[in-house]
Amino acid sequence: TLLQIVLGGMLIMKCREIWLDYLRAFACILVTLGHLLMSFQDAHIIQQGEAVSLFVELIYCFHVHIFFFCSGYLFQSRTHKSLKEIHTYKIERSINYLILYVVFSGITYAIKLVFSSDVNTAVEYTFFDTLLKHPINQMWYLYAISLIYLFAYPIQTKKLENVVICIALLIRIMAIGNSAIQVPVNYLFQNMIWFVMGQVFAYRKIKLDKRVSLSATFLFVIIFVIRSIFAVDSKLLNAVLTFL
Repeated sequence: TLLQIVLGGMLIMKCREIWLDYLRAFACILVTLGHLLMSFQDAHIIQQGEAVSLFVELIYCFHVHIFFFCSGYLFQSRTHKSLKEIHTYKIERSINYLILYVVFSGITYAIKLVFSSDVNTAVEYTFFDTLLKHPINQMWYLYAISLIYLFAYPIQTKKLENVVICIALLIRIMAIGNSAIQVPVNYLFQNMIWFVMGQVFAYRKIKLDKRVSLSATFLFVIIFVIRSIFAVDSKLLNAVLTFL
């Protein structure tokens, strides 16, 4: 039995896409750093510095978006045998994320309520208003991904790929500068494009060569530096940086 477990584990590791684990670990580290630095600044543990603020701005261009990309990649990589299985899987995933959203939002809300004088930001709304309209802290991600899974659809043909990309791109463009789109729809509109990018990456089995990677990195740095120097606050520019 022990030999079977070892061999089974080796087989799983052989089939596993390790780069995806590295990518998620990288994003986890950046998210943790970002939240820690901002919390330290709010609590006056560290001073508000230009270097720290610039670093936080840099990672916020892409760190959370990586998780949407990974989710889309894994969703597309999964074998969907029938239309019924697709809908069942989507609903199950969405419900799982919503349960996590409610549980962790409740815990965070309770902590902020009980220790209101000790936290950086106290609660401003009722619990139900917080859940529906004002996701607390980083819990918005669970809210967003649960919605995205409901509307997601696996790419099966080139034609369907074009349709999925166009829809995701259209709703992303609609979200730029449109204040009329409210929570929770805004979370779907803002982030579904990055989920779809993960799907496309998995469907096409894209392999980026060094020239493309270096070019994208160089362009990202140039645009980010220009945006920082001239203090440009553009949602379109932010979306371009995330894409790169």
